[in-house]
Parts: sequence; structure tokens; C-alpha cells
Amino acid sequence: MRPAITAAIDDEPMPPSPGRRWGVAALVFVTLVIVAWSTWDRIAWHRFQAEVTRLRSAGEPVWETDFPSARVPDSENAALVLRRAAAEVVETLEQREHSMDDFFDPPLSPEAVEALGHALHANRVALDDARRMDSMVAADFGPTGSGDPASFEMSMAELDDLDGARSVAHLLVYAARHAHASGDDQAAIAYIKDILAVARSIGGREVVVHQLIATGIDAMAAQELESAAPDLRAGDLPGQARRADVGAIIADLLDAETGHKRMLRALAHERPNLVVSATPQFTWQVRHYKLKWDGQSRQPALYDVAPAWLDSVTDRIARPYFLRLAARDLRYYADLAAGESGAASPSTRPMPRARLYRVQEMFGVNWVVSLWPSQVDYRFARSQGGNAFKNAHAAVSLAARLYQIDHNGQIPATTASLIHGYMPPLPAGVTLPVPAFLPPTKLRPVPATLPSTMPATAPSSTK
Repeated sequence: MRPAITAAIDDEPMPPSPGRRWGVAALVFVTLVIVAWSTWDRIAWHRFQAEVTRLRSAGEPVWETDFPSARVPDSENAALVLRRAAAEVVETLEQREHSMDDFFDPPLSPEAVEALGHALHANRVALDDARRMDSMVAADFGPTGSGDPASFEMSMAELDDLDGARSVAHLLVYAARHAHASGDDQAAIAYIKDILAVARSIGGREVVVHQLIATGIDAMAAQELESAAPDLRAGDLPGQARRADVGAIIADLLDAETGHKRMLRALAHERPNLVVSATPQFTWQVRHYKLKWDGQSRQPALYDVAPAWLDSVTDRIARPYFLRLAARDLRYYADLAAGESGAASPSTRPMPRARLYRVQEMFGVNWVVSLWPSQVDYRFARSQGGNAFKNAHAAVSLAARLYQIDHNGQIPATTASLIHGYMPPLPAGVTLPVPAFLPPTKLRPVPATLPSTMPATAPSSTK
């Protein structure tokens, strides 16, 4: 017997369709993502605001308008002289031919001395301008770029200043080597003072990358002093370096406090970029750009090739990420500036970085998705300590050489015997032995004639 049918077939429940299940799952997923993103955004915003409030309550400058700005008159502005000197630098054929070898490394051969004489003669005007910077009050390079692609040309101008400072410093290094090899240590010391003046000028811009370049130029001067110290002539005879000039360079090399203050100013001036990078004013953080080069001026320019709504949406989505980076970087900058003993070492502390991603030739355009906030760069922190050691080593070498001259070729027993008589105390944390490359030796006689080709210090002509 067949069972009786008790319900209509139309009343049977239908199973849910797969599309409906996927739709519900997608809705739940999107809801969870929005909730998670909102929570992340709120937490990141509170952390960022806490850092800014902490700085404000401590009286620290945060915005660019919080920093004092004093213009330097053109007649006393070393930046203008440095730019002019950099534009006047000429590379000779000999320099280009030996740019990749050690032909111009000390000790110089007679052929290298002659080649450098030609280079210095060709760069007479640049050397004269570089000599003027030592007497300048300060260097005012103008406003710094904010990192905004709209100010990309200004950023390129800043890079030109850095490249120009390096080219002038390299020219002065060659001049100091040539003067020392020619027996004119007075001119050699004068050129090394010019190198330090270049570093001081480019370091006047309170930006971390400029401090890095200034530190590198300081290291160039220290290296030349190390090379010249073993047989440096110092005294009152022609061609000998003046003791007062050598003493001034020693004091300058051991002045670690000035470099530390420059570092602190550079750290403080990073705050405006960090703060702006986490606010709605920073609306260009995530965009799509195309880089073009002007065929005539050969200057790069960035063009936004994405619609405005895409810029706004992507910037809003990425905001918690930039808030977190800004809060973390502000805290770490403050730790470095305060010198907290518990702060992690810059060389070991992990710090993930945002990167620049590029997808070539998509739909006929070079698309660039930029996650590129202002980032802490630890090289300047490491370079400060390393530069202080290098400068102190050069200062001890010079002081030991002066002691050797005063004591018939004998070297001092300890570095402590040089303090107060030949140099000020070493920076805190720096201990150095007497340089091993200063063996007891007889003083080298002064040549009867000085084959100097120093256009900035002597009117004599070059070969």
C-alpha cells in the first residue's frame, strides 16, 4: 500500500541557492573588514594624537610655523656662494681619465702633481669662491621641499645643492693634496678649512639628508688630515702651516657639540612632515603618477593620471597605516633626541618601511602606487658617532704631530699628554691611543722653492 500524501508539493522548503549563500558571506566579510578597519583607524588616530599632545605639552615645535625663520642677507649667505662655486667647477681631461683609479690618491706621483696643477688652474674661480665661505655668517638655501609631488622640482633643486657641495669638496680635497705634495702645507691647511666650511654650509640646512652629506664632507677633511699629519710642516717659515690654523682645525674637529645640535635641529624639522603625513592635508599619499622628462630642460615632472575619487578613496583607506607610522616615528625621533638609555639601537631596531611599487605599462601608462611617508633614516644617527671618532682620530694625529715637532721628533707617550697643551679634551666616550703611524723621525727640511699652484692663496701661476 502506498503512503498517503498529507502535504502539497508546493509547500516543501526549497534549499538556498549558492549565489545567496555567497552573497551573505560576502556581506558578513565586508562588515567585518569595515569594523576592523574602523577600529584600527580609531586606535591609530588616538596614538597619533597622544604623540602630538605630548610634544605640544613639552613645548616642542610640531608644525613648520613653529620654527623660527630668519633670512640671511645675500652678502652673508654662504649658500649662494656654494651654488656659484659648484656651477664653476670644471672637470679636466686628466680627472675624467683617472676617475676610476687611484692615480690621485696620496702619495702623489710627479705626474699626478702636474695633472692636479692643471685641474686647479682650470678651477681658479671655483676655488676663490670656496675660500669666501669660511667668512660667511650662515647658509640660507630657502624653503625645503615637503615631499609633495607638486614640489618635485624643488626637491631636484635640493639634490643639485647636495651634488654641488660634494663636487666642491672633492675639488678642495685635490687642492689640499696638491699643496701638501708641493711642500705648501699652509695652503693645504687652508684648503682643508675650506672643506670644513663647505660641510658647515650644507649642514646649515636642517634636513636629515643634508646632515648626512655634511657628515660625509667632514669625514673627507678628516681623511686628508690623517694622510698629511705624519709629515706635516708647522711653524713660521714659508710653506709651513701656521700653528694657530692647525690649532683651530683641531678644536673644530673635536667640537662634537655643534654636530649634535645640528642633528637635533634636523630631527625636530622632520616633525612637520611626519605630522602632515597623517592628516587629511596629506591627500596625495597614495596616487598613480606618470613620470615624464622635459625634452628641452631635461627636468623630471610628475603627472597624476588617476581620477580624483581614486586618490581620495585610497588615501582614506591607507590613513591608519600612515597614522601608525607617524606616531611611531615621532616617538623614536624624540627618543634619539633625548638620548634615552633604554632606546633601541638604530642599527638593530627593526623598522619596516613603506616601498614604492610600480607596474610598468598598464593600459599604456606607467602606474605607480606610492606608499611613501616620511621615514626615519638611521644612517645619520650612526654617522654622528662614527664621524665623531674619525674627527677625534684626525685631531689626535695633528696634535701628536705638533708635539713631535716641539720635541725633536719624539712622539708623546699617551694621548692624555696632548690635552690642554695641544688639543682640548676628547668628546665623551671617545678614547684613542697615540697614532702608530707617527714614528720618531727627523723634521723634513723646507724646500728652497715652493712649486705651489694654489690660486686661492698665492698669485703664482700653474703649469
